[in-house]
Amino acid sequence: MRNRIRKISTLALAGMMALGMSMTAMAADMNGENGVIGEFTGQPAVQESSVTFYKEITAFNPAGSDVYAPAVTYRYSIEPAAGGHEITDYAGVKATVKAGLAGAAITGSVAWTNEEKLDTSAEGTANRKPIEISFENVSWNGAGVYRYEITETAPSYAASGLTEGDGDHIRYLDVYVKDAADAGYEIYGYVCFANDVDIDAEAAAKSEGFVNADSLAADQYHTYDLEVTKIVVNDKAMNDHDFPFTVAFTPADGLNTANIKLDTAVNDDAALGNGYAGSLSTDTPRLQNAGSVKYIGIPCGTKVEVNETVDAAGATYQVTTTQADVNVDETITGTAEGVDSGKAVVNAQRISGLETKTVDFTNTLLLISPTGIALRFAPYILLLGAGLVILVLGRIRKCRAEEN
Repeated sequence: MRNRIRKISTLALAGMMALGMSMTAMAADMNGENGVIGEFTGQPAVQESSVTFYKEITAFNPAGSDVYAPAVTYRYSIEPAAGGHEITDYAGVKATVKAGLAGAAITGSVAWTNEEKLDTSAEGTANRKPIEISFENVSWNGAGVYRYEITETAPSYAASGLTEGDGDHIRYLDVYVKDAADAGYEIYGYVCFANDVDIDAEAAAKSEGFVNADSLAADQYHTYDLEVTKIVVNDKAMNDHDFPFTVAFTPADGLNTANIKLDTAVNDDAALGNGYAGSLSTDTPRLQNAGSVKYIGIPCGTKVEVNETVDAAGATYQVTTTQADVNVDETITGTAEGVDSGKAVVNAQRISGLETKTVDFTNTLLLISPTGIALRFAPYILLLGAGLVILVLGRIRKCRAEEN
């Protein structure tokens, strides 16, 4: 009898322990570490008193070239948000959000300089930088979920060449606090959201900051490349001649060229050539036959005008430009030194399926026709002249004979 009671007691205790463990796992279902909701398998782990979230620029380039970033600075502030909204986790456990407490801080700012490179692709590639939020100076007054509002102060998008993302420069951060094992309270999770609303874990617009996430869009940087190639036809002697070009950039309205830097590749070798500063300033490259210069990372909306000057004295070239967006004066003949004999205008806008722009300048030496017309027909002219002389002399003789 006693053995039976002991067995029943043991089974009951085991059942209660299993029930308690399952209830703990269900109640601690939300893990917001670094903005990602997951599931606990036991008691939630204690988090640090600071959390990292991110600022993203999504960079586009049709060739996937590494491009210089625009010079841009973002600043952030954090304030307590009003409480009162309801949170529902994956297991259906509900809690009412508390207003954040004073003491949270964001130090510093997030900046890109135009000496840094961005990873790109035709579809857009994320480039992120971290933002640290500290809660070390917050005195929690109880367990629960505390909400904070994070505000981003963005730069002038026109001046930097950036395209604004979702246009909402506010995020909300929920901080999960529980009783500490010894005394006081400790953080066990962070979750970042786009809106100050009731939160359902299954449908919330969660984010890791000001990045692409769910229905949210990060700021974007759209660029294209332009390659100019020189070709000489019918004049091997000029293959090594340096033909002068002028490449002028007209930026989009409001763009501050000091924020922009281009990379160049001369004859497919990556280098800033000809002393080119790269800040959308006018470039003056000199290209030989089969030579090329590529401008990498031009902000979309920037117009580029390329002019070639044929400075080869004593030769007549037919100059054509091909594969440009707009070809102005497609066939022009230049005969004198200093004549602008070829022009191409490219103005690439932000569009899907944008490709690298290429412009070929072809100089074809026009073969001169033989100018020996007098020499070629000289024998016939001499014969004709001799015939006329004979005819005249015959007439004179005839007239004298009739007179006699």
